[in-house]
Amino acid sequence: VRSIDTAAVRGRFTDDRWLAFKRDLLVFGPRIPDWRRLFLDHGYNDPPPRALLLHVLVGGLPATPTTLTVLSALDYVLIAAALWLARRAFGPVAGAAGAAFFLLSFFGRFDFIGGSILRWDWIAALVGGVACLARGAGATAGLLLGYAAVARLFPVLFLVPLAIKWLQARRAQAPDRALTRCLAAAGGVLLTAGIAAGLAGDRVFMAEFLVKIWTHGGTA
Repeated sequence: VRSIDTAAVRGRFTDDRWLAFKRDLLVFGPRIPDWRRLFLDHGYNDPPPRALLLHVLVGGLPATPTTLTVLSALDYVLIAAALWLARRAFGPVAGAAGAAFFLLSFFGRFDFIGGSILRWDWIAALVGGVACLARGAGATAGLLLGYAAVARLFPVLFLVPLAIKWLQARRAQAPDRALTRCLAAAGGVLLTAGIAAGLAGDRVFMAEFLVKIWTHGGTA
């Protein structure tokens, strides 16, 4: 800490924001058992559109035991809803298999990935999107798949086979209306998120994200 320019750090905060930061730290501090591990973590890595969404969600909320409990429980509600949709769309056996695969996974362990805010929302959106598409709700499916892509970027790859299928249907002169609505809705979500991120952040913001995600990828 002796190498840190404390005045420069303090200068990034308004007086009100500095007080809010200290109040939040008093709540988080006793709940962090090992500060060394915290500072060795590569830190926050959400894409800019997703960062804006979370800012809207939590920017005005103080850190309290209640808010931390409620916000960190949102994932469980979303996963339960996604698994319910999977059961509705593909039947009880497929739904149970999907639930077992996810809930018994090493990477689903609470001490590995749990307790964060909307860490699993993109998974819930993918499962829900596929289930909705299977039931013919193309627009809803597209909104969910588009959200998954905005939340974590790489789920945009799930739209590639759907686009290929759409082209094949067009060539066969057998258009799939549900699939058309799905791709249109997903494209609308991606376009809206891109415009919002462009208006709210500058190039430095995107550059910082790219540097951070490169660091994460290089040490995974």
